[in-house]
Amino acid sequence: MTYIISPEKVAQWLEDKQTDVVMVDVRADLHDEQYGVNAYEKNHLPEAHFLHLEEDLSGDVKKHGGNHPIPDVETFARKLGERGISNETKVVVYDD
Repeated sequence: MTYIISPEKVAQWLEDKQTDVVMVDVRADLHDEQYGVNAYEKNHLPEAHFLHLEEDLSGDVKKHGGNHPIPDVETFARKLGERGISNETKVVVYDD
């Protein structure tokens, strides 16, 4: 399920050591491919992981599917797993 949650709720989850939470920074700018990674390197929430729009959140561009098609499910699942995300994990995704 997807929810928009308050910063206070995120803080509660992070304080509750029994709740498995992973923070994910997805900042991006379609006019500057390096914006997100540069912003992440400059400053990000503690323990947050970065997912790059082009490298992590998009699949190969084909005849139909837009500029940022959904990535291959197995590849995407592997990338999430490398960041400690499983079916039981609460994932907090943030942008600017």
